[in-house]
Amino acid sequence: MPDEALSSGTFAEWTVRKNIDPDRIVGWMIWYADGRRFTSRESRADDLPDTGVQCVRIFHTLAAPDGVEGAVYSLIFNGNDPYWLPGATRPKEGTWVSDAEHDRFTGLVVAARW
Repeated sequence: MPDEALSSGTFAEWTVRKNIDPDRIVGWMIWYADGRRFTSRESRADDLPDTGVQCVRIFHTLAAPDGVEGAVYSLIFNGNDPYWLPGATRPKEGTWVSDAEHDRFTGLVVAARW
């Protein structure tokens, strides 16, 4: 990940609020209400649409309580909130969908693997 993504003031503020250590982020996935999904493996955050986000999954490494260092964990965010991705110069805006669509997205997000 580019160093400038980790030093961005607004991204840094978001990571503090969400209790994310930006130095441990290994990647992200983002789902849009229209069904599109992007990851940090093939996309730059600023190249993606700014609105219509349904879910964001941030993958990070963490020392687990059992002492396993380097395992990949994730945090999932959804709803009508602003989301910052590493490398972004502006946030992505979430949107509400029906309960059925929310359940469908939840299943896709939980099943996704890094």
